[in-house]
Amino acid sequence: MSSSILLQHIRSLPAYQNLLGNLSTRPLGLPRSARLPVLASLHADLNQPILLITDRADHALALHDELAFWLPETPRYLFAEPNPLFYEQAAWGASTRRERLQALTALAAYHLPFAEKPKTPPVIVASARAIMTRTLPRRDYLKACKKLSAGQTIQLESLI
Repeated sequence: MSSSILLQHIRSLPAYQNLLGNLSTRPLGLPRSARLPVLASLHADLNQPILLITDRADHALALHDELAFWLPETPRYLFAEPNPLFYEQAAWGASTRRERLQALTALAAYHLPFAEKPKTPPVIVASARAIMTRTLPRRDYLKACKKLSAGQTIQLESLI
């Protein structure tokens, strides 16, 4: 059975329609096997970016990979947690910085006047520790975003 047939069936269930009408940020209490299909159905119906929070980094990575089956055409981002613990004075890895910036950039498209909203909203998967780790404030991040076009002349000093 393909995922789209299963998702259509989920979307037709009265319990799902009730959930859709009363959606909040409270935990849904779904069994693990139902979480990603319900998330895929919600993604199709809400047409908004979704943040999926899990307990550990390895679970976030596994869910990110499994989402490729349920949402093959949807942009998926992993909001990585840094390798050093909060009290360690070590630098973050390049892949951690890149993954976090990719996720933030995907969300910034919904707030920047010059950015075009994507046709398919992203799904961002993160561990609880990843979202608790401080990052640049949203306002500062959005102010730092600049639109660059091919052939545009810019002063490097002003860009830096």
